[in-house]
Amino acid sequence: APECGRFVSQDPIGLRGGLNLYQYAPNPLKYIDPLGLTATVGRWMGPAEYQQMLDTGTVVQSSTGTTHVAYPADIDAFGKQAKNGAMYVEFDVPEKSLVPTNEGWAKIVGPDSIEGRLAKRKGLPVPEMPTAENITVRGEKINGEVEAKC
Repeated sequence: APECGRFVSQDPIGLRGGLNLYQYAPNPLKYIDPLGLTATVGRWMGPAEYQQMLDTGTVVQSSTGTTHVAYPADIDAFGKQAKNGAMYVEFDVPEKSLVPTNEGWAKIVGPDSIEGRLAKRKGLPVPEMPTAENITVRGEKINGEVEAKC
């Protein structure tokens, strides 16, 4: 259905297109990354964090200064632990801003993180929260169930 951005049949050549096998391809004129410098990540968050990300165009720093993300993006990452009313949001960040942690996870280090405070104390460049582009809600947790959106 065009209004939902979906084809009527599944990925015809079976490329394992991810969560939504019926999804239209993104706009090739707007969503380009010829040098492979961005990565799509995902994160469960509340409405306030989502709105702040939309308003500022940057990833929101957590209270610890380190924001954890699913990398690569995966709606099932931490879905069971997400609170009811939380939304799963995918967004693009510069790949250089990601510090891989465990498999399927990365962290984004901000100025208030341990690393940021240490850099400031040593007179080194302090990490800043990166830009966030193509911010899209991909799911919600309602009544204990993860519901994917098209």
